[in-house]
Amino acid sequence: QYTPQAQAQRFLDALVAGRASDAAALVEGDAASSPLIDDALYAVTPDRIQAAEVRSTTQSDGSGLALVEVTQGGESYSVQLPLVSAGGVGPFGAFPDWRIGAQALAVMTVDVPRPEGVALVANGVPIASDGGARITAAVLPGGYAFGVDDRLLQLDGVGASARLGGSATATGAVRLSAEGEAAARTAIDQFLAACIATT
Repeated sequence: QYTPQAQAQRFLDALVAGRASDAAALVEGDAASSPLIDDALYAVTPDRIQAAEVRSTTQSDGSGLALVEVTQGGESYSVQLPLVSAGGVGPFGAFPDWRIGAQALAVMTVDVPRPEGVALVANGVPIASDGGARITAAVLPGGYAFGVDDRLLQLDGVGASARLGGSATATGAVRLSAEGEAAARTAIDQFLAACIATT
């Protein structure tokens, strides 16, 4: 129950089940604060981990490694999850409280310049962020397609896939959607009509 192997398997099981907040709660630090880690987002994220198993663990002086076998997106790969001991749990705090090291999470950079106030959307779910053009944040394994939360704008083909312990970048630029182009033409026509009417 309190072994590093059991804790690593809990983390992997949460990922397989799509429970983002449960997985983040097992990671050291404040992984849950990432704008890209969200239960609603992860529930609709494709190419998540389908199966994962801890093969072995090593530990020494409050840290350790778990060698895990993962199946994601139809492919299998091995990865080492870092483990850290943070205090004690169980009766009288007698057992180390093993946590997944923050390095186990992927880091994704999303660089999409856009008008102020226009929110990013990941897999159809709006992302809570500070509104800057660039977001660099921890992310759980899976595929992420990005858009903007504005019917007059669109973002084409911007996405990235993440694996445990990896990094990914998604870049793109917004442009007017068909509705936005129609609205722009209407605004120009109205402006020209108003100019003609005053001459």
